[in-house]
Amino acid sequence: MITGVCYDVMMSDLPDIYDDRPPRRERPFPWWIVIATVIVIGAAAAWWWMRPRTVRLPPGPVRVVKQRPGGALKPKGALLSEPEAIITLRRHLAQEVKSECIAMTSQGFRDGAYLLTAVDSCKGVRLGKWRVDAKSGGVTRSGISS
Repeated sequence: MITGVCYDVMMSDLPDIYDDRPPRRERPFPWWIVIATVIVIGAAAAWWWMRPRTVRLPPGPVRVVKQRPGGALKPKGALLSEPEAIITLRRHLAQEVKSECIAMTSQGFRDGAYLLTAVDSCKGVRLGKWRVDAKSGGVTRSGISS
C-alpha cells in the first residue's frame, strides 16, 4: 500500500503540462512515400531501357550519276564532265579524309577547269577550294577567293 500512496503523491506533484491523457503514439514511418518513389523510379528505368533506339547504319558508297538528262554535259574542249570532276576530287581527298565525310559544292566551269569547294562534314571543317582540270583531270588547290 505504500506504493499506492507514493503514486498519489507523485501524481499531484506532476507539472501542469500533464493533463491525464495517455502519451501520444509516435507516428509510423511513411513507407507509402518510399514505395511510391521506388515504383516511379522503376517505371522510368523500364521506359528508358525499353524505348526504341535508332540505329545508325554506315552510309553506302558514294555514287554520282554520270548521265542525267541535261545535267552532265561536257563544256567545249573538256574531257571530263562535272560529275566526273567531283569523283576525281573525292578520290583525291579520300586519301586524307573518310569518303563518307566529304561534301562538295560546285562553282561551275571556268577557264578550262571545274571549281569546287570541299567540306569535311564529320568534323565541320572546310577543306578549301579546289580546281579540277577538265582536260587532264589534275587536282590543285584554287587560289581564287570568293
